[in-house]
Amino acid sequence: MLIWSLLIGRLPEQRVLATIRVAYGTAADKLKGLPRLLENVVREHENARFERCVQQPTVNPMLDLQQAVNFRIIDEQRRAAPAK
Repeated sequence: MLIWSLLIGRLPEQRVLATIRVAYGTAADKLKGLPRLLENVVREHENARFERCVQQPTVNPMLDLQQAVNFRIIDEQRRAAPAK
């Protein structure tokens, strides 16, 4: 999930929660690069603020731990998968 804020409108901020879906077979190195890519894309817009940055573990340590566990599960499942 990607959370970012729009700094427009009558409210001081409007938060947007976006679910990003990728194909099951996406390479692990590409998956691991997605957080930085998404952050950079949001930061390109002056009226938007990125809410969660994986590179700053003190911000949301539980989310960072969950992401690390998920990446490890993906790596192990692909390692154990039979070759095609």
